[in-house]
Amino acid sequence: MSHLNIIVVGGGYAGREFLVRMFHKHIKGFPRRMNVFLIDERDYFENNAISPRFLVNPDLFDKMAAPLKKMFPVVKFIHGKVESVLPGNAIRVKARILIRNAQGEFWEMREYHYDYLILCTGSKYHVFKGDNEYLSQRRAEVIQYSLKIRNAQQILIIGGGSVGVEFAAEILETYPDKKITIVHKGDSLVVGRYSQKWLKKRGVTIILKDRVILDDSIHDRESSGIMREYQTTGGEVIHADLVFNCGGLKYTANLFQEHFPLSQFEDGSIKVLPTLQVAGFRNVLAFGDAVKIKGVARTAANVHKQSKVVVKNLQSLIQNGDHMRRYTRGMKSEAIVTLGKSYGVESVVSFFGISPHGKKWSKIKESVLAKSAPSIPEIAP
Repeated sequence: MSHLNIIVVGGGYAGREFLVRMFHKHIKGFPRRMNVFLIDERDYFENNAISPRFLVNPDLFDKMAAPLKKMFPVVKFIHGKVESVLPGNAIRVKARILIRNAQGEFWEMREYHYDYLILCTGSKYHVFKGDNEYLSQRRAEVIQYSLKIRNAQQILIIGGGSVGVEFAAEILETYPDKKITIVHKGDSLVVGRYSQKWLKKRGVTIILKDRVILDDSIHDRESSGIMREYQTTGGEVIHADLVFNCGGLKYTANLFQEHFPLSQFEDGSIKVLPTLQVAGFRNVLAFGDAVKIKGVARTAANVHKQSKVVVKNLQSLIQNGDHMRRYTRGMKSEAIVTLGKSYGVESVVSFFGISPHGKKWSKIKESVLAKSAPSIPEIAP
């Protein structure tokens, strides 16, 4: 009997959740004769949930990141970028190939065939989600940005969602005298009165229902001591020598555009059924930031819930597919927004919009460290 080939695309938070759950909690439900491949264009895992903190304090980075090969030694890691899902249970991969007995590496287009495909391709979020190929490059980038923050006098943050609010709070906790302005298109910042009160108390200027007139290609401006002037569509004038765009994520892949355009939305996000199977496929599942589900926020808590459904449904498909679970949003908490190391707010989905707040919530995110993930046990052939 030949081995079953399961390919996981993406070694970020969603990919990690899937692999840890599959191997440590449900391995008995999978066949012993299987090959599991992990494909990622980065060679490392990074805990993005805590990136606003380690961009300010880079000493934390090595607690929040680890090489994928070290985290999942039994999985066959392919360093490459999936370009397209092909007909015939195959994917086209631009793979990084190491030349033995020679210097350097090169890219090569290859095809890999699967029995089951798990898509955890995630999203891009400017500097807060590193897209460097190697861990050493990302570490150097984090240090570079921490120096920019330290040297800046006035910082403009575009976007008052969870990333923008957490980032402002982390900067202020380390550099309380920094002048920070947040411009947000919405009526209020994330978690409303709690975050606004905390930030205003520390001198942050908050501009709501407005947008900065800024080239979309600019993620940040060099902190070179040169103060620049920025204008908003509402006529506000802001001076800053460092700008961070915290407004919105971008999808990382258009995997179905070439052959299966009906399986994705125009923005590149993946269409999924309630079972988290990709529309038009039986043996392809997707979850996390890569998918768009109406009414579901892209948070670590929801990725955790979705990973349970994907693992159980993969087991069901391998057996006979008779007992497929459906993912439902539920009414539990969706996100924790930290305000520095000592305060945070749990954003709860409920009819009353309750948001419990206090010191304990800030500690939860940092407790999930990349290096704490146990190694996957060997699978007998």
